Amino acid sequence: IHDKVQFLKAINTKLKDLFRFSHAMIACICEDKKNCVTYILEPQGENSAEWDYGQVFIDNIPLKNIVCEMVSDGFVSVDIYELIRTGLAPGFIQRNYNIGCLEMLLAPLKEDNTTIGFYMLFAREKGGFDNIQLNMLAGVSHQLSIAAANIVANEKIEKQLAEINSYKQRLEEENFYLQQEIETSHNHSDIIGSSPAI
Repeated sequence: IHDKVQFLKAINTKLKDLFRFSHAMIACICEDKKNCVTYILEPQGENSAEWDYGQVFIDNIPLKNIVCEMVSDGFVSVDIYELIRTGLAPGFIQRNYNIGCLEMLLAPLKEDNTTIGFYMLFAREKGGFDNIQLNMLAGVSHQLSIAAANIVANEKIEKQLAEINSYKQRLEEENFYLQQEIETSHNHSDIIGSSPAI
């Protein structure tokens, strides 16, 4: 898995064989450690085959919110309606409630015991996540964490390659202008004189 779309597709297709949920959402913690970026497929129907995996809804949220604080405790099953009633639910939770989700499972994504993000499984019915499923999901979470770490590393590499290409292009342009400047300053054919020797 090399990008978030592949990751969401894997979660939404492979985990559906094991668990009952509507759709998944992932959040990766930004380098500033103050925000995270959430990625969710906009569900277009109950059947995941109808989903457009190219249409990923992206939202920036601050890390200081109730959902991020809840996931720091590990796996948590949350009644979405109760969370909304507190008035502390971020906008993406309200959007999921509006499309009929009643419960979500929060699970951390870790690399070397450091939380690098989290994922959420949204269910349209309550009681969809029992202790047996939570234990199974704990086993799967290690692989999901590796995938998330790979995504973060790939994005960092892509960003660095883009910067390198930008610097390369800038150097080539500056080199071109310098070559023109050198040709202009050392071009003696443009010198016109009026002495009898010329």
